Amino acid sequence: MGKIFSDDGKELLRILENLINGFEINGEFPSVKRSIKQFDFDDVYTDILDYHEHIIDRRDEYDNYIFKNVLSGNEIIDRYKAEDSLRYKWNKNLESGRRLFEVCNDPWAIRIITNITEDDLKGEIDNIICLANELKYKIDVVNFYENPKLDGYRGVHLYFKNNKKCYPIEVQFWTRRDWFLQRYTHEVIYKQSYEKSAIDYSNNLRDWVDNIPLSPLGLDSFIDYYYEVINSINYD
Repeated sequence: MGKIFSDDGKELLRILENLINGFEINGEFPSVKRSIKQFDFDDVYTDILDYHEHIIDRRDEYDNYIFKNVLSGNEIIDRYKAEDSLRYKWNKNLESGRRLFEVCNDPWAIRIITNITEDDLKGEIDNIICLANELKYKIDVVNFYENPKLDGYRGVHLYFKNNKKCYPIEVQFWTRRDWFLQRYTHEVIYKQSYEKSAIDYSNNLRDWVDNIPLSPLGLDSFIDYYYEVINSINYD
């Protein structure tokens, strides 16, 4: 059975909780359960920059954990939400009346890309969720394997929310196949078009990726090869 963490992620929950301890969203804001229409974008992003600074100042233990506990074949990367990315998401959701905690649910995100099987990945995620339940650690789960997006997107997102006064930490899990498609759909379809033809095209790509033949024993797979090629290119 494939694994991501040498300790099954047991220390990760504690480290993430330590990371967000002590941070509080701007106390002058209305409730985070209110629509983003009641907030000023610039004020919110200024607060998110403070949150980024909070993470940066306290991330040594997290970095050491990732360096020592992530097994070969897995990659853990993180990103801080850029202003233009949040503004795009903000404007996209402004008229729908979505609430601040829904729109600002990923100011700092951890992305886990693995070459273990989809079934093994689901088992690893279940272990983390069970551990969180034992520790009474609040996690929201969004499972796009059980309910894929209309464009065929798959993956699992966990939102670590033990500190109600802090922004959530988002952790995204993808197999390399899911990542392979996600890179394209996010950059080209999500950010540029929602026309039906684009959604149909994305689903056709999903079918194509799902049916890529398995490579013979000892030969690098098509997905692994292009994962390494694409991942060698720096991007935002």
